[in-house]
Amino acid sequence: AEDRERWSQAYTDTVTEAIARDLESEYIYWEAYETPVAEVSTQINDAYLKANRETEGVKSYGGVVDLLLAWLETDDSDQLLSSILP
Repeated sequence: AEDRERWSQAYTDTVTEAIARDLESEYIYWEAYETPVAEVSTQINDAYLKANRETEGVKSYGGVVDLLLAWLETDDSDQLLSSILP
């Protein structure tokens, strides 16, 4: 619940009306691909990953994002990003 509140606050603090429209358009675009075939494909991919010892299956993809977000909150990321970004 706290993460959702933090995300909501960050969203309202930083997202302009134009960005919100773009995000809505993108959502509508990708929603067209949420079909029964896509669901079956995800289930097959999940089973494949689990059969190959990836115990989280397709959920593991989100784990990579979690790791990146956690890293971005560290001093190491500040140093690296400040050295490569203008």
